[in-house]
Amino acid sequence: DFIDHDGIMHAMAIGFRDNMPVLLIGETGTGKTSAVRNICEKTNNGFRRVNLNGGTTADELVGKILLNEKGTIWVDGILTEAMRNGETILFDEINAALPEVLFVLQSVLDDDGYLLLTEKDDKEIVRKHPDFRFFASCNPSSYAGTKELNRALLSRFPICIDASYPSAKIEREIIAKHLGKSVAELELTT
Repeated sequence: DFIDHDGIMHAMAIGFRDNMPVLLIGETGTGKTSAVRNICEKTNNGFRRVNLNGGTTADELVGKILLNEKGTIWVDGILTEAMRNGETILFDEINAALPEVLFVLQSVLDDDGYLLLTEKDDKEIVRKHPDFRFFASCNPSSYAGTKELNRALLSRFPICIDASYPSAKIEREIIAKHLGKSVAELELTT
């Protein structure tokens, strides 16, 4: 279980309930990914996580045509699968993504959010399943390899959460929960 701090879970629950995209911004280790994973466990919704490391391509998200012994086949990408199946997807390090990846995400985040599979022969339009949820996280833009998100993308996140480090007391609770009380009481954790 996630030990909430600074009301992160409350704000995320509103986004989840009302199907609004949520952006979590904070330093490494503030619990951004754990919070999304926790809300998926509590709601029994499937969870997919994509690390946008600067090498992640739009094809990995949308899908691509592959060759097999019978000819060519279309294979959905992770975003397309999540949209079809009604799963929650977390785009980690969104501010490290390539521009073409961000353009794909912008179309999904629009009010009429859909994906157009332009490489498929039928140019299929994939609409969001009612249970599909979209979360993104990022570290501050001062981190190496990251950049400021553009206004167009930021405007598509009605909920932005500042995920700060928990207080020392809550951090000890987190350590005790995951590593045991004896570790949490070590001098290093105070």
